[in-house]
Amino acid sequence: VTTQKQQQQQQKHTRRSAVQLDTFVKQSRLSTYDKKAVKKKRFEKNASLLRGYKKSLKEEGFDASISRKRNRQRREQQDDEAAAVGSDAHDSKAVAKDKINNEDGVNNKRKKYRRTDPLFRAKQQAELKKKERAEKFAAIEQGKAVREKKLKERKVKAKRMMGRTKKGQPFMDNEILNMLEKIRKSTTST
Repeated sequence: VTTQKQQQQQQKHTRRSAVQLDTFVKQSRLSTYDKKAVKKKRFEKNASLLRGYKKSLKEEGFDASISRKRNRQRREQQDDEAAAVGSDAHDSKAVAKDKINNEDGVNNKRKKYRRTDPLFRAKQQAELKKKERAEKFAAIEQGKAVREKKLKERKVKAKRMMGRTKKGQPFMDNEILNMLEKIRKSTTST
């Protein structure tokens, strides 16, 4: 019969399977930086961000393949604006650019792209929810007003019908008015 201490000593001295060199280096405390893994992770992150950006461009109605072209066009527009405001040297450069563009047959009119708002859809949905809530609230308020009006009418009618003479008989004029109202309602509904 072996004791627990002997079993622990045997487990310490048992032979372990061999570890490959690259896994040993990765597991060692000396080298925790795996360049390939970091590079792959960065690439995947950038790819997912780019996919999301292109998806949002499509949703906004832009062609996703021309994003770089659009940035280039914006820079050219800014350069043209700076040239118009800038000094004579800039003016001569702008004139030279225009001559080159006209010779190539390129239109000077550039298509203006609106900036994409990443929260555009969320804002639209929030506005719709706000409108729905306002409509619901208005309907509830209107229902409350109708109920209150009917309740007041009922109270007035009940008070009128409870009127009695000294001997405890109901007032006939109130009874007659009540009957007339019932007749009017029945003729208007039919």
